[in-house]
Amino acid sequence: MDKKIRDFFKPTPIINLLVHFAKSNVYHEIFVFKQFIYDMDSSMKKHQNVFIEGVKDIKFQSEEEKYDFENYYEMEDEKYFNIYPKFILHSVVITLYSHLENKITSLIQMLEHHNEEDLKERLDKIKGKSDLQKYKKFLKVNFEVEYSADLWDRVNRIRLIRNSIVHDNSSLHRSKYESVKRFMLNNTKTFLINDNKFRITDSSVLIGCTEVIGDFLTQTYCQVEKKLV
Repeated sequence: MDKKIRDFFKPTPIINLLVHFAKSNVYHEIFVFKQFIYDMDSSMKKHQNVFIEGVKDIKFQSEEEKYDFENYYEMEDEKYFNIYPKFILHSVVITLYSHLENKITSLIQMLEHHNEEDLKERLDKIKGKSDLQKYKKFLKVNFEVEYSADLWDRVNRIRLIRNSIVHDNSSLHRSKYESVKRFMLNNTKTFLINDNKFRITDSSVLIGCTEVIGDFLTQTYCQVEKKLV
């Protein structure tokens, strides 16, 4: 009886608590990202509408005045409908993927620090084609974490889109981006490809990214937490 009582009141290992709290934060973090995307999109559309309203009824006193305005309109139209949206939407993809990597690396660091004696293999001993692949192998070897093929493909697609933006100026000319290119060509309402360079044209892409990342993190934490019990 004494042993049962002692086991009942045995303190929860710190790593279990850390993983549980990290899992609990995922919903809030994804909610904040989504709210930011909605607010950003609303603000961007507001500025676009203000620009359109400001130029639609302009009357010209001379051909020279009309010529000057057309040059101004062309530059401003490019700014509000191409340059600004591209900078903002592409930057958010980079931020979202950085958040995913930060959460996974933080989890692995916690596991290596607080649970080292139970690990079969440390991250620095694992090889993979990408950091994400290494994280996946570490979690599978040590905690039997598994992802559906569909979820893994979606997360890997976000990684490739991010890499194309960061390392190749949004170009899809490398063979490693072939699957991403096919995906974008099948989703022309949200992606535009011109001369083998892509542009995200709708913020719904970002909402989709946040949901995929949220699912990936939640599944990771849940499976690790289950193995720690």
